[in-house]
Amino acid sequence: MLNFMCHKNFSIQFHPTHMQIVTGENGSGKSTIANAICLCLGAQARTTGRSSNVQSFIRKGET
Repeated sequence: MLNFMCHKNFSIQFHPTHMQIVTGENGSGKSTIANAICLCLGAQARTTGRSSNVQSFIRKGET
């Protein structure tokens, strides 16, 4: 992810045959990762519960 919500530059690799668990402190961006995955799989912005506009997911000050 580049400039997506709280993440400036973030990457993660999932193992194809193992279950993945994302953990972290409150406010560290776990839900952001889930929102990014949903949007990449075709969900509409309004279904994330965060915004009705995809542009609002872009990190402030970035394009």
